[in-house]
Amino acid sequence: MAGAIFISTGEASGDLYGALLARALFRRGSRIRVAGFGGIGMTAAGARVDPGLGQAGVMGLTGALRQASRMFRLLRQLKAEWRRLPPRALVLIDYPGFNLNLGTMASALGIPVYYFVCPQVWAWGSGRLLTMRRILRRAFPVLPFEEPLHQAFGIPSVFLGHPILDVIPRRFPPRREVMRRAGLDPARPLAILLPGSRNMELERLLPPMLAAARAIARRRPDMQWAAIPAPGREDWLGARLAAAAPPVKVVPDPGYGLRSAANMAWTASGTSTLELGLLGVPQVAVYRWNRLNWEIAKRVVRIPSVVLVNLILGRRAVGELLQGDATAGNLAREARRLLRPSAAARCRACAVELRERLGAPGAADRVARELLRDLSRT
Repeated sequence: MAGAIFISTGEASGDLYGALLARALFRRGSRIRVAGFGGIGMTAAGARVDPGLGQAGVMGLTGALRQASRMFRLLRQLKAEWRRLPPRALVLIDYPGFNLNLGTMASALGIPVYYFVCPQVWAWGSGRLLTMRRILRRAFPVLPFEEPLHQAFGIPSVFLGHPILDVIPRRFPPRREVMRRAGLDPARPLAILLPGSRNMELERLLPPMLAAARAIARRRPDMQWAAIPAPGREDWLGARLAAAAPPVKVVPDPGYGLRSAANMAWTASGTSTLELGLLGVPQVAVYRWNRLNWEIAKRVVRIPSVVLVNLILGRRAVGELLQGDATAGNLAREARRLLRPSAAARCRACAVELRERLGAPGAADRVARELLRDLSRT
């Protein structure tokens, strides 16, 4: 789409932030056009969306290898199109396995390249930082500690806040109202499951979560269970939880109200941990890779935690169960800790601190302003 700002996302959280950025760009000019790779969020925001990449979300090295030929075809197709009709700019959102290749191709064609929600280079080493330095006009990281890291590598980078603060409300309806709308009993405690959005996540994380729920139900028969699906995964979860014991109700939660009403959560490591942290919900993060990905990760990851809440706060505020530790027994043990009143109080205090660390609301609007200002100089 010639003259459009092209936004490239690859997963549900990226589509959410891409939608925020698209709306912010549209507010700044009636003649601005936005296209890109995305999903229902960017489409609803008014962007002209090719869903091809968003439907190919993968997890880890082996998943990426299975999708490699498809992604290279996308790159070849775009290269041919952009040689004839280049976009005004390319904005990459997370998803570095594909997006850094896309950015490299666009930069070689003379297209200005920006990154919003930058790759987790602090986890995976400096190789991607060197690529970012070579191809980016500017970076807009969403974690405060990323700005000085980028700048140390010569990347023009500025932290303008985290867009998640524009997604999660500060106030919600009364808990009894939220629970009744979901078909749940407001008088009983609620545990929620967020097993991820990608097939491999769901297949690896849902079974130990369900087994742990059975163990907890024997001690706490009053506990209610709900699973919150990622966009588009309602039917997948519904089919697998139809005969679950204890019963697990599948409840979409686009407004975060049900999450705010939960007494505890088990969640796949990722953006959902930050969402729950901002809501003050006691949680434990869980993740399982396949064996090859895990062996690679152990050798290259250089951070003390994979949980965003812990990295932002600089301490272990959220428990994490990874790989061999991600068992039903450990999840059940963590649940007993999370259900203590002291855990809820600590999480509420952490939520206040997280909001302070992540800046003020309006990050996407500030990024849109800086992006358009930068483009006006060329």
